[in-house]
Amino acid sequence: MHLRAAPRLSALLTLCLLPAGATLSTSAPLGAQGVASLYEPGISPDGAEIAFVSGGDIWTVATTGGAARLLVAHSAHESRP
Repeated sequence: MHLRAAPRLSALLTLCLLPAGATLSTSAPLGAQGVASLYEPGISPDGAEIAFVSGGDIWTVATTGGAARLLVAHSAHESRP
């Protein structure tokens, strides 16, 4: 990913997660502090989903918003979705 694209992807990820009250678990909505812990966002080739790293795991969320879905969880720290 080009470094100039990173801020735009982060902003897009924030827009997808915050308005819909997305969650990274079933317990509580993701707030502004939670968005700050999202790293390495990347858009799927078809533009339908954004993959990102949070808590050492890889998650996806639809670009239209909604709940995030855990894609890869492991005891090691995952990166580069």
